[in-house]
Parts: sequence; C-alpha cells; structure tokens
Amino acid sequence: MSGINSWEDVVQLPRTVYQCGSPSDAAGLLTGKIYEEPLLVQSNARILIGHSVNGMFRFSAFPSKVYPVPINNRDFGYCQGMNHHTDNTLYLGDLRYSLIMNGKTISLADCLRKAETRYALHFLPVTQTAEGDLDISIISCAPVSEKGNPALKNTPLPGPAGAIYALVIKNMSGKNSEGTLRLSASKSLIGDYEDLKPEYRDMNAAVFAVRRGTLMLSRPEGSAGVHLQGGRCSFLGDSFISELDFSIPTGETRVFCTYIAMGNDFCTVTSELYGLLRKDPLDWISRTVQFWRERLPAVEPAAGDCGDIPARMHEFFIRCLLDNFNCLQTDSDGNLLALRQGAPSHGFGTIWGIDYEPTIVSAAILCPEIAERALVFLLDKTKPMSSYCKPDHSVPILCSPVVIAAFLLRRSGDTGMFTRTPGMLDALIGIMEEITGFKHHEETLFSTYWSSDGLTGRRYDYGTNVKLYYAFKGIAYILESLGKNGKKYSDIAEGITASIEKTMLIDGPFGKMLSGGTNLDTDDEGLYIKDNNAPYYDGEDTSSMLAPVYGACADDYAPWVHYQRFGRSLFCENYQPEMDLRSWYASAPLANDGTAVLASVSGAVSRGEMADTAATAVNYIDRVTGSLFWWPSGPEECRKLTRCSQGQGAWAWQYESRWLGIEADAVSRTLTFSPKGLPDKLHIHPAGIFGLPFEINYDEEAGTCLIKNLAAKTWNVCVGFRRKGCGAEGKHETVKQAAAPGETLMFRRGEAGASIDGFSARDIHAAELAALAEDGILFMRTGGLWYWLQNETPPFDLRFVIGNNTDTGWKEVKVVLEMPLNCSASVREQGAMKLENEGRRVNGRAVCFAGSLRNGERKTASFVFHMPYARRVDRKNENICRHLLPKPLSCDALIETVDIEKPELVTLNARLEIVTEKNGNMERTLAFKAGYIPKWKQ
Repeated sequence: MSGINSWEDVVQLPRTVYQCGSPSDAAGLLTGKIYEEPLLVQSNARILIGHSVNGMFRFSAFPSKVYPVPINNRDFGYCQGMNHHTDNTLYLGDLRYSLIMNGKTISLADCLRKAETRYALHFLPVTQTAEGDLDISIISCAPVSEKGNPALKNTPLPGPAGAIYALVIKNMSGKNSEGTLRLSASKSLIGDYEDLKPEYRDMNAAVFAVRRGTLMLSRPEGSAGVHLQGGRCSFLGDSFISELDFSIPTGETRVFCTYIAMGNDFCTVTSELYGLLRKDPLDWISRTVQFWRERLPAVEPAAGDCGDIPARMHEFFIRCLLDNFNCLQTDSDGNLLALRQGAPSHGFGTIWGIDYEPTIVSAAILCPEIAERALVFLLDKTKPMSSYCKPDHSVPILCSPVVIAAFLLRRSGDTGMFTRTPGMLDALIGIMEEITGFKHHEETLFSTYWSSDGLTGRRYDYGTNVKLYYAFKGIAYILESLGKNGKKYSDIAEGITASIEKTMLIDGPFGKMLSGGTNLDTDDEGLYIKDNNAPYYDGEDTSSMLAPVYGACADDYAPWVHYQRFGRSLFCENYQPEMDLRSWYASAPLANDGTAVLASVSGAVSRGEMADTAATAVNYIDRVTGSLFWWPSGPEECRKLTRCSQGQGAWAWQYESRWLGIEADAVSRTLTFSPKGLPDKLHIHPAGIFGLPFEINYDEEAGTCLIKNLAAKTWNVCVGFRRKGCGAEGKHETVKQAAAPGETLMFRRGEAGASIDGFSARDIHAAELAALAEDGILFMRTGGLWYWLQNETPPFDLRFVIGNNTDTGWKEVKVVLEMPLNCSASVREQGAMKLENEGRRVNGRAVCFAGSLRNGERKTASFVFHMPYARRVDRKNENICRHLLPKPLSCDALIETVDIEKPELVTLNARLEIVTEKNGNMERTLAFKAGYIPKWKQ
C-alpha cells in the first residue's frame, strides 16, 4: 500500500534533503529557455511536465511522431550524431494560483514570496508556503495509469496524457477563511522553440477556444486543454483565468485541482480530460506514489570520514535515474516516441545518438519494461540515414542496442523479449556482424569517425573499443542465454583487450598509461591527432570511464588508473585547473561538460581521490533541481543548456556497479556484492535494490555483510571484501554461498590485510609541480580563450596557473597583467565561468591578488582582456570540430576571426609577484602576444 489516505499524507511525504529551491531562484529566468530554468520535472512516460520553484506549472510536453533527419545539414540545424527527430507539442502554461481575499490579490507564484520547493519521494514536486494562517502546498503530478499496459508488461505505464496541478490549503486560524481562487494560464502552445521568436510568434500562434470551462489550444503538432474543476472562465488581458469562490472552516483542508491534458487534437484532449476527472485526484496521486515507492532504490550509505558526501551522491544517483527515465516518452500503447537529451532538452525533439546507451541503461535500473520498448525503438535508428556517411560513421552509437540488450537481459533474466519482438535477435547480431567489418587488418580494434557530434581523437578510439568489448561480450551472453554458441564474439572481445594492451600503452606522468586511442597504420585523413604517443581524453568521453564496468579491465588496472589521473592533471591539454574539469576538446572555446564532472568521480580509484572528486562534483550539482546539466558553467551558474543525460546515465551505472558494488545476473540467478566506492557502510532495504529481491547490511569496519534472499528461488551470492582504507584498489577477498528462498546469510571478512594510504589530489599536484615548476615556481597560461554560449564578440579569457614547489609557504601572491594603454582588462572571480561576471575594467595594468599558497598547492588567477576593437569569433571554428593539440600554454593567445585580413596583435606581460613566509620576494614573467588573426591563416 502507498500509505496515502489523505492530502495531509501527500503533504507530509519525505522530501529530498540536498535539493531545494525558492521562488527567488526563478527570478528573471522564466524567459522561454525552459531547459535552463530551475524546474522540477516529472514524467509518466506519456507526458513530461515541469514545475517551477515559484510554484508555477511551467510546461507540459507531448510527443507525436518520430522520423529520420538529414544530418550535418545547416538549413535544419542537425549535425553528426543526430539521426532522428520527434515532433512535439509543448504547452508553456505558466499555470499559477492567486488568492483574492479582503479585496487583495495574492499571487502564490510571486518570485518574492517565501516558499520552498522540493521533490517528495524524489519524484513529486511540492512547493510549500504560507499566507497568514493558511498553510499552502502546490503539487504537480503526472499520474500513472489505473490499469496495466500489456506493452509494458502490465505496469501502470504509460500514464494518461495529462497531469494534475493541485493547491492544498489548510486553515490554521481560529475562523473561517473565505475568498476567491484564481487560476491564470497562458495561451502559448508551440511545436518548436522557434515559435517563440518575436518575428514568428503571431503567425505560429495556436488556435484557442473555451469549451465547458476548459481552455482548448491547438496547432498542427497537437492540442492541449486546461480545466480548473468548478471554475468560471474569462480572460484577463492576454491570460486565460478561471475563478471559484471558497470557504475553508477553521482547522480543515480544502483542495483545488486543475487538470492539464494533451493529445493530437481537440477530441483526444477532451477524452484525456474526462478520463482524469472520472477518478478522485487523491487516488491518482496515491497510485503514483505507490508505483514509485516500490521502484526507487532504498539505500542508506555512509562513510564516517566523509561527512554527507555519500548521502549527497546517493540522492544525486536517484535524481540521475529519474531524470533519464523522464527523457523517455511513449504513445498510449507503450511504443517509444521521444528519447530526449535532457528533460526538457535544448534541442526540442532532436534525438542525440550518444545518449541512447546511458539514458536507457539508467532508466532500466528503475523500469526495465520501458527500457525494452526503447530497445525496440532503437533497432533501426542507430545509423545515419544519409548517403554522405561512411559505414563506420558513429560506431559507439551503432553498437548501443547490443549494450542495452545485454544489460537488460542480465538485469531482468527475461529471455522472452527476444521472441516478443520478432527479428530482435537477428537485428542485434546484424549490428555486430557489420561492426566486424570495421576491424583493422591485423589488430582486433575497430574504427570510428565520430563518437557523437565530435570526432574521436584517433581512428581506433579507446572509449569506442571498450564499449565494443562489452557489446561483443554482450551478444555472446545473449546467445548463450538462449542456448546458442557465442564463442566467436567472446573471442573478439578478448582480442580487443589484447590489442589495446599492445597498441595503446605509452609512458605517462604517473606511469604506464593508455593513450586514448591509436591510428595504427591508417591515414589520419587530416582528422585525427597524428602522433600515437600524444595522449588525449575527451571531456565528453564517458565510455573510457566505464571500462571496468564494461569488464574491459580491472578497477585497479594500472594503465587505466594512470590515464584517469592524467585526465585530472595539467598534463592533459584540455584540463581546466580553475574548475577541476576537462573541457570538451583541447581547443580555443571552452565547454566544461557535465560528462567530465562524472568521469572524474568515476575514474577515481582510491578513497582519497574519490572524496576529492566527489566533493568537486557536489559543487556542480544544481542545488535547486538536484540535477547535473550539460555545461554546468560554475557553482554560481549550474543550469546551462539542459540536464546531462549522457553523464548522469553513465554515473548511474558506475555508482550501482562500483560504489554500491552490485552486479546481478538474473539468468543464472547470481548476485555479486562487492563495494568499491566511497561508502563503507550500506543498508539496502528490501525492494530497494533495483528490482533485485534482497536485503543487505554491510559494515566494512566490522567486516560483516548480511544478505537476505527474498526471492522465490535460490540465488548464488558472492560477497567481496576489500582492505580497510581502500577504494577500488587491490584484490577483493571473495566468499560465495547459495541462498535459499527466505534464507539470511552472514558473510565475514577474513584476514584482509592492513589499510593503505590512498592516492589523492595532492599527489597529482606534486607530480605536476615536480615536472613543470622551475626553481620551485609554476607559472603558466592555461585553458582556452573564450566560452561557448557567449556573445559573438567575446573578450579574451586569460587564465594563469600558479604552483608552489619551494620549501616555504607563500603568504602573498599576485599576478600583474601589463598591456598597451588602449587595451583594458579586469580580474574575474574564480569559478565564475561567465565572462559577463568580470570586475571593473582598467587600462594599461590590472592586478589579481591571489592570496596565499602553501607548499605543494596550486591555484589559478584569471583576467578578462579586451582589445581596442572587438572582433567576431567563428563558432564553427575548425578547432571545435577537430582534436588539435594546442601549442604550449604560455604561447600567444590568438582568436580566429572572419573580420580581418591581417593579424591585429599586441604584446602582453604577465608578472607573478610572491612574498614568502620567510619575507623573501620572488618573481616570474611571461611575455606573449594576444589578438586576432584571419581565419585559417594561423
């Protein structure tokens, strides 16, 4: 049972701890870019809704049709990795409640109100506020269905194409409260964000009408309806309003409900509305609470020396699962129509192939039923429908259905999915057979041009090939589970790891490491990094971080470990020390991706570096929505572009497999539990282990693990214990037993050995300083010169990294930037990745006071530099599209522009001035040129 018997029960549902928003967080942001707004989102697989932190029902989205697109076509805006598009209807409702009492109108959506918005049970948006003696809750719900859908194996998904927007008022005063409730709603129904442009707004406006107290809106893509039960309809200016009078006796609660429905036309909208109104709204919400309570993982993690970091990362894990479930929408029969890059996405309706695997795998942890429908959807959608594309165009996208199918079978044990969809197995085998044609003539490595919308660094990319390792192992597993022979594919997988070992290992700053890929003996075609010994780590690469999860290497495989540490250091060309992140490419424009945030955490092996990287990640998780966005520009501006479904999905798989240590093979009924993450104590409640029938209590300090089998059949249980103080290092002591139905097993650690001193960020800094500092001083320019999502004429962002490798602390550090008098600069606050956040501009000389710096540490200093005249940057600069390693970081700072025919350059001097704790003074100077050069003529 859900335990929901009243609206008070709904209001009292447990809320998220670390995610919380207030109306002021929405001030000035409700501009139409809903993908950047502080919204709490929810889906029932049929309709996607967004609830603003000021209590507004901001939007609902409804998909209608999906079809292939012409990729790399500038007329329509599709680039590599975008193979399909979904038509959508988006109702930007801005629904909001007001109370009219004693002649005064009180807007409950006022951004100046005192209110708090959190998720209840992680999925249900609730805004809590008060007005005098009235306790007020505003709730949005996309309800699950009242009956099971056979297409989704009788789950109550998809729900109706409608939502409930409820206002719950409890009168805490000593007298009756009376007044008028007003619902306000917009008439903005669009099919694309382009419809919101002023020049198109009128011609693309929806047709509207009022029918039986319902606002009806329609356009070619679909229709929407809004109905306040019991309301009187009219228009106030450009807004539709519906009003009703109320009287709430003292101590009682009154609930007002607005229903939002969507469909292909007026008739289907009316049908959906009537369907919602036939049941009590509390019953809809009760069913929905019960469904999600049974599905959401109930886990209590702890790590005594890490404060609340484990709990924060676990709450974020659940957010990742739900955010990615929200990306998937179906028709009423459960056929997938939409696979969003983030919910909502900035490319409204565009389907990005790189998101297939991480989005669906993470959704499968919550709801394998919808993941199966998503797999069916993908079987014919992983190749670009274009004669311009070579067969090995985007191999990571091409193999994704096999990765998903293998994960889904391993998790569910349901071999029937291969017969429910005729031709599924043949399609999966066909994909892997096609990929075998991309094999190198000698090595067992497979080529690809693109990973998503970006080229891979080399023809035979490491991340692509470890994903293919899982795909080849996966098709073999599928065949063997069906009683067929899969050895051919298993042998190919083993050949991949052997060829990686043979061709992709180089000497690195921390020891032998992976290079990121190799061209072997193939022509680089002018697309790739030519030098096979020059390492790279793409900031959007989530496959490399998953190599141990894929099984392509052990968690402590030294070349992989050293590669991950390289990616978090100044030795990596696209590492940004200010943000402690990798940018997308080692090129001029900066795009610090959410994928890189999570790759850093996932690539951490020791407990020390897990704690360091997780603490950094927490800074980028949006405190308002609880999500991580694609370009989380900095702690003060975390919502940029859209939610990062690729990174969040990869982290969900990593977190479950490594941090919680859970691996399940439902075909052979084998559970492996071997925690390798930061938590050293875990309580996993019954039905809280992602559909697996176990309860687990794990205590590393005591060396015990208690596991109860709640299944109807016997399972084999394998428990791994690590040494105290470890993360994922070293071999785990494993114990295996069979657990009969209802049986509880107690596992105890034997002699696990002494604890170890783990690697940490300070060790990375020590290696950097030892290699890069001169006479104990590190002073160099770092990073790119401008940011994506800025204006067309951005100033230069000049950042310097400073490191202390001397025998004393530095009590005062400053950087002086000297420039011609006709140039200007300002100091930029650290961590503020918007150039608009620059301070006061000065001419000729600017000074950044960087504070103190202890031995073994480093920090950054940043300036925003302006030439006398601003020039336009080319957003299609070839450096965005190609992996080109830059010149040394202290080199000239040059931006390409189409505005000039000859260079416009000035000479700058950056001087580091140091006062040591011994009262000695030290200096270093960098001289370089800055300015504009003609495009293509560097």
